[in-house]
Amino acid sequence: MQYLLDTVTLIRHFTGKGKIGQAASQVLEAIEVGDDSFFVSVISLMEIMYLAEKNRIEIGLAETLNLLEVSSKYTIINLSPEILRVAETVQFYELHDDLSLPPQNGWA
Repeated sequence: MQYLLDTVTLIRHFTGKGKIGQAASQVLEAIEVGDDSFFVSVISLMEIMYLAEKNRIEIGLAETLNLLEVSSKYTIINLSPEILRVAETVQFYELHDDLSLPPQNGWA
């Protein structure tokens, strides 16, 4: 299965701090043994950079990128016009969540 990781989930997974929902936690715990793949939006990386600069999280952009790059399970996705069209049709609490959406092409 393919998953788009929310920024908070990604931060909590990589730092081991804070709670992650049970279903997400089970998927993330089996990250290297299953067939699952994980997408991380550049918007999430921008959020991590911003939060680290404000000393609101204990992980920075460089460390996050290193953790993403050591596993073939993660793919960083960029913004595209298609993602923006989808984001325009969905209501989220914050702009960053709108722009983190993958295109609707069968991703779960």
